[in-house]
Amino acid sequence: MPVLLDDGTIQYDSLNELRAAVESVLSTSGLLLKSGRDWPLRTPIDFTVKVAGRDFAASVRAEVVYCQGGRVGLDLHDKETTESALSALVERLSAPVKKAVKEEPVAAAPAQVPSSEIVPAGPVELSTPVLQEDGSVRYRSPSAYIADYEHHLGKGLMYPDSPYSWNRGDVLRLSIFIEGVGAGTSVQAEVMVCDHGKVGLDISIDPAARKVLADLLERVKRAADNPPAAGDAAPPENKTTESRRPAAAPAVTVDVHGQIVSSGGIGGLRSVTPVDLADNKLRSVDLFCLISSLSSAGAPLELKVGLVNRNLRLGFNDKGNIVHYVASGAQEDLLERLIKGQLIPRSRKRLLLLEASDDKPVEVVLMAQKIIKLRELWDCVRDQVVDVLEEIRHAGASRYVVGALQTKRRTGVAFGRLIIPWLERALAELDPKQLDEFLAPFTNRYPLPKKDCRWPLSDLALDRRGYRFADELLDGTRTLADAINVVPLVRRKRLRLQIAALYAIGTFDLLVDSLAPEEQLPEYKLSKELAGLSEANRFDQAGVHWSAHPATYKESLQKIKRNYGPGGKLAGHSAECANLCRKRVTMAEKAIEYLDNRDRRKQYRKQVFDTSQLQMSAELLFKQIDLLLFRNENLRAKRNIEMAVELNPKPEYIQKLQQMG
Repeated sequence: MPVLLDDGTIQYDSLNELRAAVESVLSTSGLLLKSGRDWPLRTPIDFTVKVAGRDFAASVRAEVVYCQGGRVGLDLHDKETTESALSALVERLSAPVKKAVKEEPVAAAPAQVPSSEIVPAGPVELSTPVLQEDGSVRYRSPSAYIADYEHHLGKGLMYPDSPYSWNRGDVLRLSIFIEGVGAGTSVQAEVMVCDHGKVGLDISIDPAARKVLADLLERVKRAADNPPAAGDAAPPENKTTESRRPAAAPAVTVDVHGQIVSSGGIGGLRSVTPVDLADNKLRSVDLFCLISSLSSAGAPLELKVGLVNRNLRLGFNDKGNIVHYVASGAQEDLLERLIKGQLIPRSRKRLLLLEASDDKPVEVVLMAQKIIKLRELWDCVRDQVVDVLEEIRHAGASRYVVGALQTKRRTGVAFGRLIIPWLERALAELDPKQLDEFLAPFTNRYPLPKKDCRWPLSDLALDRRGYRFADELLDGTRTLADAINVVPLVRRKRLRLQIAALYAIGTFDLLVDSLAPEEQLPEYKLSKELAGLSEANRFDQAGVHWSAHPATYKESLQKIKRNYGPGGKLAGHSAECANLCRKRVTMAEKAIEYLDNRDRRKQYRKQVFDTSQLQMSAELLFKQIDLLLFRNENLRAKRNIEMAVELNPKPEYIQKLQQMG
């Protein structure tokens, strides 16, 4: 890796390293360097680029965008000007070498020259190694490895070709294979850059890498001097072995990798069923299934997805919460969402971006500063993740890798808070006929919440009306169609989406007919309600609060008759229901008849409730009077003072009652 000196000089160890940087690292308009000092962020600085031991140099202008842990990241201002200046520098430094090579006579190689001597001492045309998706690096010949070691590997660098996308900062476990030699060795490397099919790797992070690669060099030279016999079998090109895979999480024996299949239709939405990642080396998987599996794995894992225009990472802790989302522009996008929601002022955006880093993202900074409520912050992160997941889903077949994650973060977006909004978005994009087709199998069935389901209603991100609908109407006593018809028309569309999402994640069972469990039948509920009311006080039997004005007793009785009287839905369910409903109405009538007498009501209230409760209720009613009068609600104010006197006849309350007439 090149070094940024204190005087602003970017120094490369060799011309080949500079040439490789021009071809790969600088093509991303960025540069990662080693440095022993701190540099000011986002300040344009003129840097000098040179090769150690050479006189020529070039000047480039860039901003420091990252400075931490001895590493400095530069963002180049003018890519074309920079590339032109550095290309000219490479050409100028190469000119004397090329001239010397042309003047030397080229002799024909003897037929019996050992293969190890085929590698020339001067500049060579390297046979570039190829980095495969599973972390294996393949050299086409021993001479290719020897040449690459002299120019790059010996200095702790590697620049393989790769058809896959890798994220800067990723640590890979590389397995090196050499044609004619077989399995080589395994080392760790950090991705410095990945662009245009070229990957820059820093192998110096592995302390044992230099010795391991040097030992491999000796083996390669011996193998080159003694090539295998014609009958010896070479290792197959595409055979995958466990040693070639990147390092994995403890709960997963090997890294799981493959492709995410397109799930634009209803096929991938019918069931969100997690699978055991430790036992399934998935090659082709639906995105909903993959995310639910990561949330249920019980181990900290990281999902890496390569899209056409960018790469992204989602981190899950051992509780299944999404604790980080890493992608180009992700932190700035989150801040824009918070600003748009008026949760933080725009004036703080620049400061937050400066304080944030890969190790300390924006959400961690916000939590530390306590300038936003945690629920609001993670709801915003959830919406951001939903948008990203929809982007992946619409991208079609995308490459993914699941690997181990080292994290101590506990707070994040729970899968239960994520899945309902995500499925709602996905289902809303379906054609109405497709949604009808999705709901058709259970429209005329009796939905009933599962007792032991993976994601119960209490853990899901439903709105208040959605919770109430699911809790009260989806009880196994009515079909889904009947339950939806009770809801106003303006809310039915969203409820249909929420019901489909609840069914997809397995929150409900679907009963074929009215074979609902006994505890869910109307007869059972009514008998249980009557048994409870028979032991309750007379106010509860009348359906009123014990501090309510007697004028409301008649209204309560009318409501009970509407719900339980003849002609109602409950009474018409069965003969047993009709009998139980009559008992409920009779119970309310007797209670109200008893409570209508003022003296009897006051005496009964003192027997059932403490004096302190009566005094507190009276004080609360008295405090509400002035506000009711201000609103011209004179009748309610009059009832309040009458009940305050009845509960606690203080002189102050009595005087107020006399004033109000």
